[in-house]
Amino acid sequence: MVNAVVLGGAGPDERLAGFYNGPSKGLVEVGGKPCVEHVLEALRAAPDIGKIALAGPPAIFEQPFAQLADVQLRTEGGIIDKLLAAGREFGDGRKLLMATCDIPLATSEVYADVIARCPEEAVFFHPLVERAAALRDFPAHRWVFLKLREGQVVTTNVVILDPAWLERRPDIARMIEDLRRHPVRMALRFGLVFLIRFKLGLLSLEYCERFFSDFLQAPVRAAITPHATLAMDLDRPEDAPMLERWLASREEH
Repeated sequence: MVNAVVLGGAGPDERLAGFYNGPSKGLVEVGGKPCVEHVLEALRAAPDIGKIALAGPPAIFEQPFAQLADVQLRTEGGIIDKLLAAGREFGDGRKLLMATCDIPLATSEVYADVIARCPEEAVFFHPLVERAAALRDFPAHRWVFLKLREGQVVTTNVVILDPAWLERRPDIARMIEDLRRHPVRMALRFGLVFLIRFKLGLLSLEYCERFFSDFLQAPVRAAITPHATLAMDLDRPEDAPMLERWLASREEH
């Protein structure tokens, strides 16, 4: 059993300029309801999820769907601040499944499978999606693949992490959050050997787990999954029709 935190966004996304300029792209409607409502409903239906926290701008809490969350986080600051606040609000020590507000296609079954794949010892767990699954389900999407020895993969918008580790090492967590926004600094921090292996496609999943476990000073695990819906998000205007078509197809079946 884990708890969940949905990141509801904060402010306009420049990649959606001209298509949507509202306070959270989670409020963009696909399939007749806001993206974030789909996310909350799927998480609520997942059997291995206990409590749910929703973080976001004030406008998101004005919507009826906000009641699907047990906790409404109006915390300012970055992702780490919101995760720390969620862990403290829940207060039960359960791991946190973090999901973004713009992945409306992931179902309760997908979330259940992600939780089942997360090893007990993992302090940080990240599901990946195999290239074949991403291209099979969403061939028109502009995917950015990472090359591993096991094959090409794409990252997802979901992680599972331990709030107790966050409380012990917020410094490392904040450093990772900062590096995520600065690729050059991230490259310098990870070192030349890692970069060479990455460029040549010589990184294996096992090597990455060892490397990031050392980096975070805690067990890091990952798994390659077939769930492209965990990565199919709303980043560009052309993504909206793809999300609509997928939801319509699901309704037909």
